[in-house]
Parts: sequence; structure tokens; C-alpha cells
Amino acid sequence: MKPLKLTMQAFGPFAGTEHLCFADLGHTPLFLINGPTGSGKTTLLDAICLALYNTTTGNERQGAEMRCNQAEPDVETFVEFDFELGGSCYRIRRTPEQLRPSKRGEKLVTQRPTARLHRLGEDGSEESGDLLVETKVNEANEYIEQLTGLSGDQFRQVMVLPQGEFRKLLLADSRDRENIFASLFHTGIFRKLEEALKNRAAGVRQEVQAQRNQLKGILSNAGVDSLESLEKEIGEQTVLVETATAQAGTATEAWSVADKALDAATALDAAFSRLDSSNKKAAQLEAQTEEYDKKRAQLALAIEAEKLSPVMKLRDTVARRKTDALAAREQAGAKLAGAEVALEEAVASM
Repeated sequence: MKPLKLTMQAFGPFAGTEHLCFADLGHTPLFLINGPTGSGKTTLLDAICLALYNTTTGNERQGAEMRCNQAEPDVETFVEFDFELGGSCYRIRRTPEQLRPSKRGEKLVTQRPTARLHRLGEDGSEESGDLLVETKVNEANEYIEQLTGLSGDQFRQVMVLPQGEFRKLLLADSRDRENIFASLFHTGIFRKLEEALKNRAAGVRQEVQAQRNQLKGILSNAGVDSLESLEKEIGEQTVLVETATAQAGTATEAWSVADKALDAATALDAAFSRLDSSNKKAAQLEAQTEEYDKKRAQLALAIEAEKLSPVMKLRDTVARRKTDALAAREQAGAKLAGAEVALEEAVASM
């Protein structure tokens, strides 16, 4: 957060209106607020804390107690603080609870506290910016905490340390200091990252254990007791698989050749079927030939048979001679068989 401007009216020891322009210091990162005791140094810090968180630096006095006793009754007490944060400029104006004259001026009435928060435009005016909070004090407190990432207590402990309060920060317990520094340096993202890494590590451990259990099951099913034995078995099985794969490739090629031959045979069988069908149709056509054609064919056959009559007679003569020759051969065979029997008997009697 970078302070730009602080305006106070009827606040603390200042009865009138005071303007403090931090922007006039330029880009100097450090500056000193110096003065004798009671000159109002702490009041400046009180005004900043009151503007942001509706509380003073020591949290000992409320906003209503910060009204200047020397201020005129009709002068309103307020603080207005301009600051830059995250590349944007903001202006917050607070009026604490206070007594003011009634409209008739007969008595004093209590004016309730208000808070108004603007995001300033590029020209530094409210008109070109956005109204974030109109009047509600609690809503302004919540919005400021979201912007700064610090609660009022943490802001007082870290950003604005009044006299004697630094010792409280040093003596705070570890949990309080952890919360303060976590909010100040936005370490929440690292905590989330740490938790995410822890969850991821736990998941990895579970996955590794599951892989180990799966490996044990694989080794048990494979009948081996170590990963090296399994790798050796896998290598041997790989050789067998490669051999079987080669044989399968050869068988596949043979099957492809046989399949092509089957296709060719099937095509040839279909061609024969078509030829047979054609022959049957031709036979049917021939059977339907007119009777005249039959007689003419018979006559032609008779003429041809007459021409072959001498040949037929010769065939009959040859057939008779063949029959006689066969009979003679059978008789000679019988005689030969008898002679062989006699020869065997003679040999046997010797």
C-alpha cells in the first residue's frame, strides 16, 4: 500500500481542516514523521487506521473519542485517505459517531458513523471511478480487508506499530505471528501448494504400493520369485512367440494361396455347371427335333451300316476265332497246371 493523501477535519488536536499530501514526496520509499511529543504524530497514524479499519492505532479510543474538543459545533469530524494498491487508487472517507446541532439548532443530536469508498479514475477523481461502498461501515471494513489482505489487528501489528506495541508482536505466540506474516506476505498460495504436493505424494505412494502389489501378483501367477526371473521367462517366451509368429506368417501365405486356388476351382466348377446346363438344354432341343429329322437320320445310319456289312462279318469271324483261341488257351493252361502238379510230386518223392 502506498499513501497518497490524508485529510483530517476536527480530528484529534486539529480543530480545522488539515491536508497531508504524501504524493508530494515523489517516489521516495522512506520518509520520517518528526516532531516533539504531543505534536500530533500518532494522530496522523490514528487517522489512517480510522479511515481504513474504523479503529485507532492503539485500539484504545473509538472514532467518537477522536473529535477535537476545540472544534466548532457545526464543523463535521471526518478523515479521508487516498492510497494506491495493486495498480489502482482508492479513496475512503469516514465520519465517526459525533454530536452535531439539530436543524433548528436547539439541541445536539447524535450523527451515526458512515463510510464511503471509491475506486478513483485515471484522472484521480471520484466521478470517473467506481463507488464501491456508499455508507455502510461494516461493508467498508470487509472491502478494505479484502483489498489489503489484513484485518485491523494485523494492520496495527505489522503496518502501524504505536509506542510499546512492537513488543506485543515480538511476544505474540507462533500461531498469531504465523497468521500475521501469512496475511502480510500472502503465503496462503504456498500452503495450498504444500497441501497439494502432500496429497500428490500420498497418491504417488498409494500408486507405488498398488504397483508393487500388482507386481507381486504377476510374479506369483508366473511362478517366479523375482523380476529378473520374470524378465528371463519373458525373453524365452518372446523367442517362442517370434517363432510362432513366423510360422503363422508362413501358414497365412499358404492359406492365401489355397484360398486363391479354391476361388479358381469354384469358378471352374461354376463354369462346368453352366456347361452341363447348356448340354441339357441342347439335349432337350435335340429331343424336340421333328420326326422327319429322326427318320432321315435313321436312314442315313442304315446306309452307313450297309456300307459296314463286310466289316461286321469280318468282326464276327474274328470274334469266333478269338473265342476258339481262348478255349484252347484254357485247355493248355489246364494241362500246364497238371504237369506242374506232377512235377512237384516227382520232386517230392526224390
